[in-house]
Amino acid sequence: MRFRPLALAAVPLLLALAVFLAAFSVRRALYRSEVRLLSPDAPLPFVLESALAFRRVEMAYRLGSLPVLDRGISWPDAVEARALDTLGSERAYAFFARRLPGNLPLPERVRFLSAAWVSLSAPALFLFVWGLLSLPPRPVPRGAALPGGLAAGLLWAVSALAVARSTGQDLMHENDAFPLLLFHLAALAWGLRWSARPLLRRAFALVSGILLAQALCRWDGIQLYAYVLAAFGAVLAFRFRRDPPRRRVLLETAGIFALCLAAAVAFNPYLRHHVFSYAGSYGHFASLLWAKLRFHNVRPADPKLLTFDQRILWTPALHSLTGRLLRSFAPVTFPLLLLAAGFLLASPRGRAHPATAPLLAANALFFALFVLFFRFSVWVAIFSAALCGLAAGLLAARARGWAVATLAATLLLSGGEAARVLATPVRWASAVGYYPELRAMTSFLRTQLAGEPVVANFGVSGAIAAYGGCPVVLHPKFETRDARDRVESYATALFKGDEDAFAAWMEAHDAAVYVHAMGEFSHVAVGYQMRFMVDALDPPEDAAARLFEQRMQDLKRFKLVHRTRKYRVFILRGGATARAHVARRAEQAEEALSEGRLHAAAAEAEKALVLAPDLEAAARTLEKAERLQESGFPSADDEWDALPLPWAPAG
Repeated sequence: MRFRPLALAAVPLLLALAVFLAAFSVRRALYRSEVRLLSPDAPLPFVLESALAFRRVEMAYRLGSLPVLDRGISWPDAVEARALDTLGSERAYAFFARRLPGNLPLPERVRFLSAAWVSLSAPALFLFVWGLLSLPPRPVPRGAALPGGLAAGLLWAVSALAVARSTGQDLMHENDAFPLLLFHLAALAWGLRWSARPLLRRAFALVSGILLAQALCRWDGIQLYAYVLAAFGAVLAFRFRRDPPRRRVLLETAGIFALCLAAAVAFNPYLRHHVFSYAGSYGHFASLLWAKLRFHNVRPADPKLLTFDQRILWTPALHSLTGRLLRSFAPVTFPLLLLAAGFLLASPRGRAHPATAPLLAANALFFALFVLFFRFSVWVAIFSAALCGLAAGLLAARARGWAVATLAATLLLSGGEAARVLATPVRWASAVGYYPELRAMTSFLRTQLAGEPVVANFGVSGAIAAYGGCPVVLHPKFETRDARDRVESYATALFKGDEDAFAAWMEAHDAAVYVHAMGEFSHVAVGYQMRFMVDALDPPEDAAARLFEQRMQDLKRFKLVHRTRKYRVFILRGGATARAHVARRAEQAEEALSEGRLHAAAAEAEKALVLAPDLEAAARTLEKAERLQESGFPSADDEWDALPLPWAPAG
């Protein structure tokens, strides 16, 4: 009998470990399948905002810190990284990546860590629902509370809504934040469980508040949850107006949370900047919400009916929910959510449970937002799993037979959902196709044009900044009003202006390299193309975009220097900007040659010749450097790597 307490304590730990392993195993298996199907012959690159996040991780990993000012992601401006660029857990990834054993390359280390970290959400959800089922005044027996927590954890672990975008293929800030948010909820639930013991309750509330603040620092989307929590607290404060003890507990907890969140805003430059410039930072989302309500959540085919911000945001992953997407992503989750809600509303004990009303309200709110914005799927995954876990626990509390049946149904349903998710791995991948072309293009930039500012659409800018060794003019994300205005002016010059107008736009942003992504005139998904965004569905015949894609032979100011079936790299010729870039390269080559740095001289001269093949000064420098190397003349930079590191910040 002496081992019975130890065995009882070990059961929750084993269940928490089981749901973590289920979540982690599904995500790693999916990632391996994605690599095998999407990029079997070479490493899978990060793309879009994930490339930007990986760039920062690699900076922290190689340099030990992140730049205060970064000119690599919004050339020629210097971005104050901590205030204007989304920073999450880059330093943590770099720290733990250094300490992982084995010879895995950095991208694989980061992806392993990302999948492991987000998988901690499953045991956090298990603890949260277990705590809810243990709330007074009528806590369910432990034998029912644990199966309820297990049901919640397993449903989240394998649900397609939660698995998509969390396999490690992408580095998403919400994946950094949600484990902290769910442990915050678990601490809150267990603090309320011990509400009769003030010191213990306050300790749990403080831990919960700190975790919430940390989640907010890693993803500013946690603000939405904070607003919902504040609104729910206001409703409870009104409801408890004649119940002083419960009102005191509520106000005390709310005060602790408010202090923690205020500290996060005060000490986090990104949050501080965005809170005090709210309209510029988040006003475009409010504009999109209005457009969705105005047009009944159906994107109009006529671009004139939408503003530029509305057009460019109404794309994946902010597109609207459809019946096809619901059937694809939630064929198990959605019916279970309806069944759980029906059971809780029909059962007297379910209606009386203190967690039923807030979980039903949270599910209703987040599902409504999910209908408007598909990216809210992860919120639905969290709170639907919690509601199903609560219903499973109350159902299991009826009798031992019910507990066994609930546990068996949980294992059967979660196993079926896991098998369905694993059977179609590419469906949950965030981006498909053109990886070989992307690698070829960024490799060309890194070897031939490293350091040259590049104009490219913001969809590929992140990969160029991460792998191409070049600063980019268009920020890969809409972080500021200025960034959004710059994208609009770029697209307007490309589709409504002629070659000279586009060249003038590039010169105004001190850039001489343009990367054109083919497909701008495809008849498929026209509403997601840049010509739709600037209301130029049928651009003029002399539009710059038509020349880059359809009539390269008519170009006079641009020269093609690299092409694949997806990407074309052009050099701007003539003009003050192009001449300045060429002269700078030639001067750097001559300076390196005079200092005896032969490798650097040859590399810089070659880049100058890419920009201007007829540049005699660069040709002479290259010839001298190569001749000296062939004669065995010792170079002052024998250990110098002519290829710039892709993580090196430009500027």
